[in-house]
Amino acid sequence: MMRSSRTTSSDLSPSPPSGERVGVRGFLLCLLLFSSHAYAQACCAGTAALSPARLTPHEDAAVALELRTGLQQGSLDSASVFHPNASKSGELDLTQSLVGTLRVLRNAQLSLVVPVSESARWVPGLTDFGGGLGDVSLAARYDFLLAGESARLPGLALLVGALFPTGRAPERALNPLGADATGQGVWQGSLGLGVEQSVGHVFLQSAALVQQRLPRTVGAVTQSFGATFSLSLAAGWAFDSGAAVAVTGNSLLSLPSRINGVLASDTLQSRTTLGLSGALPLTDTWRLQGSLATQLPFGRNELLSTTLTLMLLRTWT
Repeated sequence: MMRSSRTTSSDLSPSPPSGERVGVRGFLLCLLLFSSHAYAQACCAGTAALSPARLTPHEDAAVALELRTGLQQGSLDSASVFHPNASKSGELDLTQSLVGTLRVLRNAQLSLVVPVSESARWVPGLTDFGGGLGDVSLAARYDFLLAGESARLPGLALLVGALFPTGRAPERALNPLGADATGQGVWQGSLGLGVEQSVGHVFLQSAALVQQRLPRTVGAVTQSFGATFSLSLAAGWAFDSGAAVAVTGNSLLSLPSRINGVLASDTLQSRTTLGLSGALPLTDTWRLQGSLATQLPFGRNELLSTTLTLMLLRTWT
């Protein structure tokens, strides 16, 4: 999949004796095969670190079931002060998502995610359960260059996404603690770049996105959202078996919103998340992926939670 067309130094030097020539050529061939194999393993096994539903270069389609659970530990206010959950209060969120990814061009793929969410919220004397269809998302990826294809240039991809307000918005919740709210109630689009490279069994990935939500009106209040910027990083190791592990990080910054045309500086949001992810091939067409991530206790206007995710994929080539 990843072959080098570079001229080796042996091509430009005087020919050694025949026995030595065979040894040198054999050594170079083994080195080339090992290097190509390692690049391929890192490229293919590491694709799940930042985008779990992404196809590897030899796959044409995939269907997956993703299970996610998140336990909230507290919140950060507009002054970056951490507030743990009140005594005997908390929230547990569960999401089951059906994911489909299809290769539409040689270097282009589309992913659709349809989530169903449930939440449990409790305070002293009251427990609230609710759920339903969440916000559906659509994402597209075009790879100009794959990781490892060039010895000098990293892999480069264009990332485009959209989030549709198909879930129940918070203001439409009927339950006493709003546990039946399953969506943001707002349209959102995103545009970004993905950069990645493989060095032997090591793979490095990054993705930078700019997201924009459309204005939202609730009653007499109209909120115009500021742009959101996010940066995701991953560094991992790909094994010869096709398995992979990676350390991941994500930082997000949302600029302040305008409320009825007036800038509300205290609506600025920021968060940082660290995680560990992995992928394990079960057969040639089935693989298991998972991640554990937690939000660090610094940022602004964010609920802090620890999230466990498992995904089972079936792929076609």
